[in-house]
Amino acid sequence: MKELMIMYHPVKKEIRFLAKAKGEFVEIPYAMCPWLNQYSPDNGEFLLQNHGNKFFDDIWEQFLRDNVNLVFKGTKVDYDDFIKKVKEYNKSVKEDRFKVTQFIELPSVTDIYTAIADFCGETLDTFDKELQNSDIKKSFVERRKEFEIKKEKLNNSDVNLCLVGTYSSGKSTFINALIGKRILPESINSETAKMFRIKNAKVPAVSFVIKKGDSEEQINAHINWDGEKKKFAFSADGECEITQEKINSEVNSAIMFRLQQHEQLYQILKKLNDIPNAGNDENEEYIDGIIEVDYPIPLDENINFTFYDTPGTDSNSNEHLLVLQKALSQQTNSILLVLYEPTKMEGTGNSILYNLINSNKETEATTIDLTRSLHIINQADTKSLADLTLLKKKKVEVTLKETDKIYNEEAHQIDLSKERLFFISSKAAYISKAIGNNVDTEDERRWLANHKNEINNEPVEDPFRGDEKKSDVDTGMYFKLDKLARSDNETKALLKSCYDELKKCDNPEDSSLYPILQRIYVNSGMYAIEKEIIQYGRKYALAVKAKGLYDGIKSV
Repeated sequence: MKELMIMYHPVKKEIRFLAKAKGEFVEIPYAMCPWLNQYSPDNGEFLLQNHGNKFFDDIWEQFLRDNVNLVFKGTKVDYDDFIKKVKEYNKSVKEDRFKVTQFIELPSVTDIYTAIADFCGETLDTFDKELQNSDIKKSFVERRKEFEIKKEKLNNSDVNLCLVGTYSSGKSTFINALIGKRILPESINSETAKMFRIKNAKVPAVSFVIKKGDSEEQINAHINWDGEKKKFAFSADGECEITQEKINSEVNSAIMFRLQQHEQLYQILKKLNDIPNAGNDENEEYIDGIIEVDYPIPLDENINFTFYDTPGTDSNSNEHLLVLQKALSQQTNSILLVLYEPTKMEGTGNSILYNLINSNKETEATTIDLTRSLHIINQADTKSLADLTLLKKKKVEVTLKETDKIYNEEAHQIDLSKERLFFISSKAAYISKAIGNNVDTEDERRWLANHKNEINNEPVEDPFRGDEKKSDVDTGMYFKLDKLARSDNETKALLKSCYDELKKCDNPEDSSLYPILQRIYVNSGMYAIEKEIIQYGRKYALAVKAKGLYDGIKSV
């Protein structure tokens, strides 16, 4: 029986293999391991959560199909995941090919983050004392200042999720569904579309920067909720009469029609979205950069999630690319949520996405975890299950417009067969939440009534058949198509949690609307994504922050 040590570092996202020789573990060079070479750091980051049975098959083949005793060296969180993977693999092959005999525990990610932070401080202090050359010293001081700014952001940041996708892919509806109320404008004007940063907070508020023409002067504007008067109030630290008049007009209209808080916020954000992104004359007021929105995000009371809702990646506006770049500079521990509309998944419509992925690979200015990012096929209710199944292995081409290319840049390919992929109907998910919160409209309730059976994949009456037989539907229960990259066991666990939630909806003693609405929410596919987002926040977000710190000091 062979003995193998697997060392996995969740921050560096590296895996290494050591074989036992003469009583000691010696690292195995990847060059000598054709079956394991694909997991080498030279071939990119390795994320344990993305791997399953094929990973163990490769180890089995590398060790000449002999049983292996495993020693796992890593954090407790990753060890727990690893044990489940080993059990699932042995079960799938119907024999105990692998046995975990020892666990060598690395410090928790929290401790790793603290250790890296301490190391960074000590290293920078040492360089500061030792550097004598004035030119080098000056350069170092500048880099140190940049690093300290990044470190402060990392220490203070929330769990960030950045949504990207073409117009009509449903990014705003997706966020509204998670919140349970419509606050973000949908079907917006692509020419003036803004970047919204929605941060979890108890009291709603909005803040943004106003500029005029070519002036660099910033006017900081705020819209705060007045609990006593039940309305929003506008304030600014400079003159911005045009913007103030527009907002006050919306506030007065909201009071006249007795709109609820979320409806007022929706109308205000919709009005802000219509304000230009740049000024054409010296007096024209425009919004510069991101619109900050504070609003309760009911995902996990112990985690402050922040969502970035971006302009469509098929935008023709240079301002949008600048806005997106500014947003990326704020990303500190983020994952991408890439939303696709099934009929518009690739091509030059993803030019901004191309730039985003490319800049993230080539610079350390941002910290976006591409390996943990989620890819989401939205509007699944518009396609049959057979059509959606074909997308699980699709290679999406992400290209630049000809006018944006430098030399002859080739298209990126996003191989969905290797990604964490989800299928949803964000419209069905939103309406089910809205009905539960009593904030739906008559049209929304009617739409859900007409589509409930297909979302739930339940047989429907065929009016053209005289024998009163029911016809089957080929849609719904979209979570069944989900997969977590190449991790069989994690995918099974995710699907099981969805089925377990559906069983709870069968409680005959509950006569409320909740079981009906929750069943639709689960079958819409949104429940599975919600679970994955929460798990990321609880278990892995800090590792991304630590990686940002690690990359930052390495750059210095």
